[in-house]
Amino acid sequence: MPWYIKLTDEQLSGFSVAQIENLCGILSTAEKYRESKQVWFGLDVNKAYRKSIHGEPEIIIALDDAGTAKNITREDVCNSAAKPILKNLLARLDKLPQA
Repeated sequence: MPWYIKLTDEQLSGFSVAQIENLCGILSTAEKYRESKQVWFGLDVNKAYRKSIHGEPEIIIALDDAGTAKNITREDVCNSAAKPILKNLLARLDKLPQA
Protein backbone atom coordinates (compact mmCIF):
# COMPACT_ATOMS: atom_id res chain seq x y z
CA MET A 1 0.00 0.00 0.00
CA PRO A 2 1.18 3.55 -0.61
CA TRP A 3 3.01 5.09 2.34
CA TYR A 4 0.30 7.69 2.92
CA ILE A 5 -2.46 5.13 3.49
CA LYS A 6 -2.62 4.64 7.25
CA LEU A 7 -4.79 1.78 8.47
CA THR A 8 -4.92 0.44 12.00
CA ASP A 9 -4.71 -3.26 12.79
CA GLU A 10 -8.40 -3.14 13.64
CA GLN A 11 -9.25 -1.67 10.24
CA LEU A 12 -7.05 -4.20 8.44
CA SER A 13 -8.66 -7.10 10.29
CA GLY A 14 -11.96 -6.25 8.54
CA PHE A 15 -10.45 -7.22 5.16
CA SER A 16 -9.44 -10.57 3.75
CA VAL A 17 -5.97 -11.01 2.26
CA ALA A 18 -7.50 -11.07 -1.23
CA GLN A 19 -9.37 -7.82 -0.55
CA ILE A 20 -6.20 -6.11 0.69
CA GLU A 21 -4.27 -7.29 -2.38
CA ASN A 22 -7.07 -6.01 -4.62
CA LEU A 23 -7.11 -2.67 -2.78
CA CYS A 24 -3.32 -2.36 -3.16
CA GLY A 25 -3.65 -2.96 -6.91
CA ILE A 26 -6.37 -0.32 -7.24
CA LEU A 27 -4.34 2.19 -5.23
CA SER A 28 -1.22 1.50 -7.30
CA THR A 29 -3.12 1.98 -10.57
CA ALA A 30 -4.71 5.19 -9.27
CA GLU A 31 -1.31 6.53 -8.16
CA LYS A 32 0.29 5.82 -11.55
CA TYR A 33 -2.63 7.52 -13.30
CA ARG A 34 -2.42 10.55 -10.99
CA GLU A 35 1.32 10.90 -11.55
CA SER A 36 0.88 10.69 -15.34
CA LYS A 37 -1.63 13.56 -15.25
CA GLN A 38 0.30 15.74 -12.84
CA VAL A 39 1.76 18.93 -14.24
CA TRP A 40 5.41 19.15 -13.37
CA PHE A 41 6.91 22.44 -12.33
CA GLY A 42 10.46 23.07 -11.32
CA LEU A 43 12.38 26.04 -10.08
CA ASP A 44 16.01 26.84 -9.73
CA VAL A 45 17.72 30.02 -8.66
CA ASN A 46 16.56 32.08 -11.63
CA LYS A 47 14.40 29.89 -13.88
CA ALA A 48 10.97 28.27 -13.85
CA TYR A 49 10.25 25.10 -15.88
CA ARG A 50 6.96 23.52 -16.95
CA LYS A 51 6.44 20.01 -18.31
CA SER A 52 4.98 20.32 -21.78
CA ILE A 53 2.29 18.14 -23.31
CA HIS A 54 4.97 16.05 -25.03
CA GLY A 55 6.91 15.44 -21.82
CA GLU A 56 9.80 17.76 -22.61
CA PRO A 57 10.28 20.65 -20.19
CA GLU A 58 9.62 24.17 -21.31
CA ILE A 59 11.50 27.00 -19.67
CA ILE A 60 8.82 29.51 -18.88
CA ILE A 61 10.78 32.46 -17.62
CA ALA A 62 14.22 33.41 -16.38
CA LEU A 63 15.71 36.33 -14.56
CA ASP A 64 18.98 37.84 -15.71
CA ASP A 65 21.58 39.31 -13.37
CA ALA A 66 19.76 42.66 -13.39
CA GLY A 67 16.51 40.97 -12.29
CA THR A 68 14.83 41.43 -15.66
CA ALA A 69 12.48 38.61 -16.65
CA LYS A 70 12.76 37.09 -20.09
CA ASN A 71 11.56 33.99 -21.92
CA ILE A 72 14.20 31.34 -22.44
CA THR A 73 14.43 28.92 -25.35
CA ARG A 74 15.80 25.39 -25.31
CA GLU A 75 18.70 26.68 -27.39
CA ASP A 76 19.53 29.18 -24.63
CA VAL A 77 19.72 26.34 -22.11
CA CYS A 78 21.78 24.13 -24.42
CA ASN A 79 24.31 26.94 -24.71
CA SER A 80 24.58 27.38 -20.95
CA ALA A 81 26.02 25.57 -17.96
CA ALA A 82 22.53 24.10 -17.38
CA LYS A 83 22.81 21.80 -20.41
CA PRO A 84 23.72 18.68 -18.32
CA ILE A 85 20.80 19.36 -16.00
CA LEU A 86 18.38 19.59 -18.94
CA LYS A 87 19.82 16.39 -20.45
CA ASN A 88 19.35 14.56 -17.12
CA LEU A 89 15.81 15.88 -16.75
CA LEU A 90 14.84 14.82 -20.28
CA ALA A 91 16.20 11.33 -19.62
CA ARG A 92 14.12 11.09 -16.43
CA LEU A 93 11.00 12.35 -18.21
CA ASP A 94 11.45 9.76 -20.96
CA LYS A 95 11.15 7.04 -18.30
CA LEU A 96 7.73 8.29 -17.11
CA PRO A 97 4.70 6.32 -18.30
CA GLN A 98 2.89 8.00 -21.16
CA ALA A 99 -0.83 8.73 -20.83
